Amino acid sequence: MPEWVSEVLPWLVGFVIVGGAIFSVGNWYGSVNSDRRSFKTFMDKVGSDLDDIRANIQNIFHLLPRPVVESNSPVQLTDFGREIAKKVFAEEWAAQQAPILADDAKGKPEFEVFDLCVGHVEKMYKENDSFNANVRKGAYECGTSTTDVMKVYHVVLRDAVLKLLAAQ
Repeated sequence: MPEWVSEVLPWLVGFVIVGGAIFSVGNWYGSVNSDRRSFKTFMDKVGSDLDDIRANIQNIFHLLPRPVVESNSPVQLTDFGREIAKKVFAEEWAAQQAPILADDAKGKPEFEVFDLCVGHVEKMYKENDSFNANVRKGAYECGTSTTDVMKVYHVVLRDAVLKLLAAQ
């Protein structure tokens, strides 16, 4: 073999190897960039879908019933509950009913006074047609259930009885 071939052959093999490596790295880089572009497109699509889902969830919250009482102890009316109380004149009604329950409530803890008030409101709802109509009318006008209106009466009557007992 001629002498020049033995000097050029390693260079030629090295050139082919280096060229192949450069081609492979370039090819890999191009596929990574392509994957990055498609991933970015995918993430943009996911982001817009999440925005749509977030908007739909916000719409669902408006459809849920608003609470009329807070669940912390003791039970208190929410702003919506106070709105219902004004609409159905619950405080005026409770002021009339509190003296009826005061004797039974004396010496009882607050939770038993509350139970007594719940029982009284339930009894009035079943037996008194005008009270029943007022509860239903309040539920209709406030866009809530009769159960929620009754909860408002429970709390307002309890507060009136406790206030009456504290004044005695």
